[in-house]
Amino acid sequence: MTIQHPVDTTPADLLRSARQTAWSNDESAAPDAYNCAIKAIECAFVPVMEGDDIHYNLADLVATFRSRREPWGTPFRNESALDSIMSLLGDLWNARPYKGDLIPVSLENANMAITIAEVVVNLVEQGFFEYLGELTPEELAEDQKVVDEYLERKRRGEVEETIPWEEFVGEYWSDEADA
Repeated sequence: MTIQHPVDTTPADLLRSARQTAWSNDESAAPDAYNCAIKAIECAFVPVMEGDDIHYNLADLVATFRSRREPWGTPFRNESALDSIMSLLGDLWNARPYKGDLIPVSLENANMAITIAEVVVNLVEQGFFEYLGELTPEELAEDQKVVDEYLERKRRGEVEETIPWEEFVGEYWSDEADA
């Protein structure tokens, strides 16, 4: 059995198909459920990677992340979470079923892949992954213009200084809070 989907199938529909296939309790359907979970992740990243001219699978996505880490970001301060998630996606890709594998994918592994895919698809939809791609010369020029204007205003003394660290520590931090 191989799950067939139109090209424009949504990640949610792919996850639904993967889950239904895994719930069949048919061990021979496990590779299809696993592959469908991977396809859901790949489809979810299409809007994130839009405009980068990369026709990719999950391996290409992870390779792009590893080779060009700088355009990737997240709204959270701890960007090491991106490294962990991309590493997990790489492991998911490497464990995918191959035709003629000596060790077949089990339904347990398929369910694990589906669970990972559900989390990643939700993170993508919530805006966790940011891919800036390459800046155009116009975007670089605009960024430089903003920096130059800021530096000129700062030189003329028109920019307010940030709160000195001592004031911040005294107002928002105390040694009693650490105890």
